[in-house]
Amino acid sequence: MSRVGHVPYLNPAVAQRWRAWERFALGRSGATIVEAEMTAWSGHVPGSLETVIHVLAPGHPPVEASRDIGDGRRTTLARTGEVCVTPARSPGDWAWRDLIRDLNLVIPHRLLARAADDAGLPDLPDLVPLAREPRHEPLVEGLVLHLAAIGRGTVAASAAEIDHAVGLVACWLLRQAVPRETAPRGGLRAAALGRVRAHVEENIDRDLSVGELADLVGLSIPYFSHAFRTSTGEAPYRYVLRRRCARAQERLLGRETLSEIALALGFASQSHFTTAFRQATGMTPAAWRRERKG
Repeated sequence: MSRVGHVPYLNPAVAQRWRAWERFALGRSGATIVEAEMTAWSGHVPGSLETVIHVLAPGHPPVEASRDIGDGRRTTLARTGEVCVTPARSPGDWAWRDLIRDLNLVIPHRLLARAADDAGLPDLPDLVPLAREPRHEPLVEGLVLHLAAIGRGTVAASAAEIDHAVGLVACWLLRQAVPRETAPRGGLRAAALGRVRAHVEENIDRDLSVGELADLVGLSIPYFSHAFRTSTGEAPYRYVLRRRCARAQERLLGRETLSEIALALGFASQSHFTTAFRQATGMTPAAWRRERKG
């Protein structure tokens, strides 16, 4: 990952309080990580150009901070394990008393807009309410810390892995901002459904969980399962099973044994393969082969 010596989203008044900082570009995702150390400060922040996720550095003591984003000043005690959100273009009055060492994940607007489109949202939701209180989200904190380690070069990761991690944080933001009762009721967008289908075909030789497919498009398992069924008429598990059995049918026309086919397609055993094949087709693999070969 490359280091970048400019922080375009930052208010210059805040930058003057920074004792030290480094910024790392996270590959093709367009996101960046900023590691900062800031002295005590109080003042007005016009608003960042991009949405920022803040977490305290590991082992940092609790920090008392306050901010007013137009609905009254709120004082909170930020702790490790918690996540603070600064939405893009959300001005406010900030104050903190002590030295702060934190890590900041800067998420570009275009990435959030794409995630919203993939999730079937008509527009990018209002993120400002998320700024009112820190949220106890150790898993999201862990993703930010992991991305920071990648940025520093202490952890190796592919571009796809980085994109996936940033995408998970972006989709977490959207899920927090959209009330459950107002979430879209339709199916997956064509692009998201295409990614899922391509992933299934590319990984048909191993066990694929619904959670893995949901993560691929940044949705919760229940929402993904509902949206996938709406789009395809079948549950994700059934779709994967049907595609694996379709690939098995191609192999059954050849000379491979049932155990060889089961192994090649990632089934735990020949017995597991036989049971799954019968569920999908109503016949055992051996009976299907005999019928086709006469």
